[in-house]
Amino acid sequence: MEKIFYTKTETLQALNIGRNTFESYYGLFKAGTHYIHKNPVNKRSPKLYDLEKVRKTLMQPMSTMNRLLA
Repeated sequence: MEKIFYTKTETLQALNIGRNTFESYYGLFKAGTHYIHKNPVNKRSPKLYDLEKVRKTLMQPMSTMNRLLA
């Protein structure tokens, strides 16, 4: 069975992007859609990312992403 959710480090390696670049797009990611918390009760717990949904979001044209982040 293939994993659905990946840690931040695994996500960065799979997408081949840097940590700062990834963090600059945090505004695009929605809880429950793009990521979940490892411990749902503790909102400060590490996030686990759905790699395919994050990849799909980051593949949008730059003009769309800039508009969504503004």
